[in-house]
Amino acid sequence: MSTHFGDRNMFTYPAKITKDEDLYLVSFRDFYGDEPVTQGGSYDDAIAMASDWLLTEATIALDDGEKLPEASKAERGEVLVEMPLSAQIKLCLLYEMIDQSVSGSELARRMKIKRPSVQNIIKADHATKIDTLQNAFKALGKELVFELR
Repeated sequence: MSTHFGDRNMFTYPAKITKDEDLYLVSFRDFYGDEPVTQGGSYDDAIAMASDWLLTEATIALDDGEKLPEASKAERGEVLVEMPLSAQIKLCLLYEMIDQSVSGSELARRMKIKRPSVQNIIKADHATKIDTLQNAFKALGKELVFELR
């Protein structure tokens, strides 16, 4: 299992950060074009808020059982913002469920757990043990692989 398509991470989105008086505004053209979606008091705060915003979008997608827009390649003047790794893994799990047309109930049956436990597994803001995620992928016939670079 890899979150990479080609040479770029599918959950790393290009963002434009613009300074407006005392704030740094962040926009993601893959989501809302040039419309700012979050902000920070400093450049670093803006990057952190942008990552948190992506986590919120992941939470909404997971709750709705939908995929996020595909990440574009960064253009001049944009920075890449990565969503937290835990959300990336859970989105990959959801995407695999969608691609295989596997419901939460079916995944629960395959994992031999109760349906509410699956709901927690695919919640972006719920702490889930990596072993549980590994078992969920295994139930879908996939392997979760760890790579340190």
